[in-house]
Amino acid sequence: ARHLAASQAAARFKHMHYEQVRVGGLLYGINHIENSVDVRPIMSFKTSVAQVRELPAGWFISYNMRYQVQHPTIVALLPMGWTDLLNTNQLDKECVLIGGHFCKLLGLCTDFAMVDIGHLPDVKVGDEAVLIGSQGRNCQTAVALGKAGGISTGQLLGKVSIRVPRVYRLKGGYWGELSLLSR
Repeated sequence: ARHLAASQAAARFKHMHYEQVRVGGLLYGINHIENSVDVRPIMSFKTSVAQVRELPAGWFISYNMRYQVQHPTIVALLPMGWTDLLNTNQLDKECVLIGGHFCKLLGLCTDFAMVDIGHLPDVKVGDEAVLIGSQGRNCQTAVALGKAGGISTGQLLGKVSIRVPRVYRLKGGYWGELSLLSR
């Protein structure tokens, strides 16, 4: 069988379909080209706030003292880092949703991210943080998060480590889970 079209070519160029197409991202509702195909995102990436700390002015965050707090700042520590979706190009960008609001990524380590939550007075340990998906009235797509990091959506999703559980849902309910810790 001949095939030439992956997701975006399949959506845009019918003459490239031949006998088969190789859709990947479109199956997850990822569409890079607006108004080409009507899909909706079905994937999300969420974690929980692990710690909340007020840092004094002058405090350094991240490897190599990359970011210095200029004034007392409240920071949420997320248990994920550059092994899971994030990269240093996303620093200083509002790319995490907490409490339905976008928050700026201040620091990044292998397994942790530090997010400015000074504008959100009620954030507590255990609150949901969304990197891909919706929260409140706001939404962040995998395409947008990849662009914020200067990488393709495929590169972004390929960065999700195997230790991150994959939770599958069917008709709004829990269907199953796959992770290193699954039985």
